[in-house]
Amino acid sequence: MRIRVLILALAISPAAAAQEEWPSARRGDLGVRWWVSTGETKLSHNAQGLDPTLGNPTSELVYENLDANTFELFGRQNFRNNLFLKGLVGAGQINVGSFDDEDFRAGQVKFSDTTSSVTEGRIGYGSLDLGYQWVLRGGAVTLGVFGGFSQWTEDYDAYGATDHVGFIGGALGSFLGTWGFRLAGWNGVYSCAADWSERSMTR
Repeated sequence: MRIRVLILALAISPAAAAQEEWPSARRGDLGVRWWVSTGETKLSHNAQGLDPTLGNPTSELVYENLDANTFELFGRQNFRNNLFLKGLVGAGQINVGSFDDEDFRAGQVKFSDTTSSVTEGRIGYGSLDLGYQWVLRGGAVTLGVFGGFSQWTEDYDAYGATDHVGFIGGALGSFLGTWGFRLAGWNGVYSCAADWSERSMTR
């Protein structure tokens, strides 16, 4: 599975209300995003164990040019003990795409090659991370480490089949895939606004 993000159309991130003059780096945030993407999913399988005359791989399946629109809600809450919790959830629609199915005999001699249309589908995903951060230079710089879990789900169908012998009607391919990831990483933020404000106050 591979997604190439083309456009980040909207990002709104209002800061949470300050408590007792907390530096801005210690506040939470909440926002929404809308993005447009295109991507592809590649699958293959080997049936030589059932029929030695078949190739390895026996079939290669490629869902490609899967154009989608997605809305995403994200948020982060920072705590006074320097722990933070952040997460996001998104859902979208796949508008168009194609499905290529190639089948091979032993020696990778192709005996079937069809292309079908993907007319609709769905995307859903979420992520939740817990981490610890160090706040430096009065909140102008933050460094953090985090770990968490993320999940991505895609669901779409392909209809029709075009190949060298003509058109074959009906649904040719259906895909439902879910990927789960355990994540660990680090992040850093440098706030130009905070640094400029600090310098201005000292002049």
